Amino acid sequence: RGAGSAASATRSARLEGGPVAPDLLAHLPLPPSGNKVFETAVRPGRGGKGSFASMHLSAEARRYKEAVKALLLSEHSAEMAALVPEGLYEIRMTFVFEVFNRGWPEKTETRVKRTDVSNRILLLENCLKEATGIDDSHNFRLVVEKRPPDGEEEGVSIAMTRLPDDPDDW
Repeated sequence: RGAGSAASATRSARLEGGPVAPDLLAHLPLPPSGNKVFETAVRPGRGGKGSFASMHLSAEARRYKEAVKALLLSEHSAEMAALVPEGLYEIRMTFVFEVFNRGWPEKTETRVKRTDVSNRILLLENCLKEATGIDDSHNFRLVVEKRPPDGEEEGVSIAMTRLPDDPDDW
């Protein structure tokens, strides 16, 4: 396919965040950090032999999931109803919060706060899965960024956009 093809134009528009409108666009509260999402429970093994550990969502993560699901269902139900369950999707997550240390370099060692966003993605994908009914295995492109607020509310904006069924058209 040539550089001027429709597929190339669509691909460029998607990569540049261009005119391809998302199917679902929502602003959500920041999820808890990965350190607070899972808890480990140690249980005795069968017949009193040994023990095993299992991981499960923390109470904070369960509350977050329920709150996000309720928000999406109340404010975005029409958008979610139009999503195609067998579609392939791009998910863009834009985290907005204070990312720079004030007083750097005089008062802090680093310019950038040590706030990781990658450990928050799994919980957000699971929230989307529960609210939309679309398994996160249908997320074929994940674009994540973090940036400081510029007069906007802290949180995470989620844009879910259906990709063409043919990967050659991405």
